[in-house]
Amino acid sequence: MTDAPGPGRASLVAAVLALAAVVLTNASPLLPGLHSDGIHYLESARALGRLDAPTLPIGSWERADSASLLAHYPPGFPMTMAPLTAAGVSPPLAAVVVMALSAAVTLALAATLAGIAGGGAAGAWIALVLVGASPGWLRLHTAVWSEPLYLALLALTLLVMVRSPDRGGVHGVLGLACTAVRYVGLSVVAAAVLLAWSRGGAPVQRLKRSVRAAGPALLFLIGWQAIVGADGEAVRSLALYPGLGRWLAALPGSALASAAPAGGAWAGGVVILGAVTLVARSGLWRADGTGDGEAAAWRRLVGLATAVSLLHLGVMVAARGLADPRIPTDARMLAPVLLLGGIACAAALGHAARSQRARATAVAVVVSGWAVVSGAGIVRGVRSVQAEGQFYTSTFWFRSTLIGWAREHASTGPLPYSTEPELLYLHTGRPARRLPRAGADLEAFREAWRSRPGPVVLVNPPHPGDLPAAAILDGLELEPVLAAPEGVVWWRPPG
Repeated sequence: MTDAPGPGRASLVAAVLALAAVVLTNASPLLPGLHSDGIHYLESARALGRLDAPTLPIGSWERADSASLLAHYPPGFPMTMAPLTAAGVSPPLAAVVVMALSAAVTLALAATLAGIAGGGAAGAWIALVLVGASPGWLRLHTAVWSEPLYLALLALTLLVMVRSPDRGGVHGVLGLACTAVRYVGLSVVAAAVLLAWSRGGAPVQRLKRSVRAAGPALLFLIGWQAIVGADGEAVRSLALYPGLGRWLAALPGSALASAAPAGGAWAGGVVILGAVTLVARSGLWRADGTGDGEAAAWRRLVGLATAVSLLHLGVMVAARGLADPRIPTDARMLAPVLLLGGIACAAALGHAARSQRARATAVAVVVSGWAVVSGAGIVRGVRSVQAEGQFYTSTFWFRSTLIGWAREHASTGPLPYSTEPELLYLHTGRPARRLPRAGADLEAFREAWRSRPGPVVLVNPPHPGDLPAAAILDGLELEPVLAAPEGVVWWRPPG
């Protein structure tokens, strides 16, 4: 494995390949896939493009107007799409453009980080493979998620922190950007505060630096909560949600399986054990870690990547237990941790490849094997989603009996209530209301339904936090007018 001067060429190639891969993958008419998140993002981007507030035609059962302000998700991702929608670009295409550019930035910065932190050009090329050919990375860019943009901002923030650890004000602005795209960006803000405090000096100086690092994001959250609160919404409904123990038990297995290109959790364990051993035995630890050289960059990279990863997991656990029982334990939620781990491993492998020819050969074999095994899985996954779609835009839902009924009956008449109102809106083009969830005042719901009656559409399978059908239907005097494996419709039979 030869070592060209610097990671610049690898970063450029990484950007071009990522851009092309995301654009070509989403060329299928069934992509990008849409879930409830995506519907919120696209409709908010459409509204912002008209210079309106970020609203969507899906409201709570409590609202008479069946519309609501974007609140469950922060506005950063729709704001990046808004200039494109204002120029006449369709929201799904605008999302693909933003995701493709984000992928290019993420992969280019991953290569740069691995290169400057001891890996050299070899580390940069390895980062292109470990990150770009990781099992879930391309799949993450085939649905309208905010994660691609978040990963790009995370990589940019990490690069600035590694290269300029004393620029706390810049770290604060970048932490704000991360938080405005995903609320879990608070983990990046917390890492920026830790970095600011660790730079030494008197306590007052440390406190000032910490305030500069945390202040922008905290001001944004306070302001955003005030805006959505004025509309009667809330960023999150805080409560003690059940099932956290089962969620925590499933997390290690999901993390292990997400780290391996094939073989499931056991293979992921081997990959993680190998990665930890590689990082621990890297010769960079024995180099001079002071100043601005490779060793200093390496130590900051590993320290910050570890801090952000642990804080990310901590925010995930807190959010699942207190704010959102629907948070999954999948590769999408773990993508920041996998990205940071891949960058650190690429830097260590690159450093090893530069030291001895025998090591370079071994590294080349390992990385090539990873690329072949993971690449085969990526190709299979891409072909599958291109042929069948995914989530609300899958062929399953286009052929669904439930959606057929909704197109025929819910396209006119009273607006429906549903556990998946975004699904009904996407396939009927009409607003829908969200049914109450755990902790809601069911007597108030019954009174609201009687004043604005409509079909009740329960979609299978139910999600954590969804109420049982009996609790929702109690006292409404409805009958099932359609029962299908994918859901049941309760309404008043004709006549």
